[in-house]
Amino acid sequence: MHSSPNAGNSNNLGNLQNLSLSVHPAVVMLCRPDFYSMLHTNEDALSIYNRNPALKHMIIRIRRDPQCFQRYQYNKDLVALVNTFAQLNRDLPSCWETKLDQSGKQFFIDHNNRKTSFMDPRLPIESARVVRQRHQLLSHQSPQLSAHFPHAHHPHQQPQ
Repeated sequence: MHSSPNAGNSNNLGNLQNLSLSVHPAVVMLCRPDFYSMLHTNEDALSIYNRNPALKHMIIRIRRDPQCFQRYQYNKDLVALVNTFAQLNRDLPSCWETKLDQSGKQFFIDHNNRKTSFMDPRLPIESARVVRQRHQLLSHQSPQLSAHFPHAHHPHQQPQ
């Protein structure tokens, strides 16, 4: 059976957002509806993706079933691809820190879930469409509610 890379991922994304505190940001990013569009705008990521059929398979599997991420999360090519999307100018998420292992390789510690990863958590996990929708929703709400969502962007502003 052959299916498209996008098969069944819209429902998975909704499920992931409900579990966002326990799911690595890489899973959320890989399951974004516009992931393949993002991939084609990132030259380094696209190069890694195109030279590795096994990596393509991993991404399809993760998008179809996010639980598969556990199996693949330490794969060096998947780590390299994900890290090309890291937004290095941003602070680490709350309860995350970074350290170097004995060989000098950077890794990340998620204290909330007591896990470590070689994948940088500073990833674009929301599509521009989701950010715009949130802003539109908040702009129709009270200013007090808007204050609770400091990351909402103006619809014409590029997400960071």
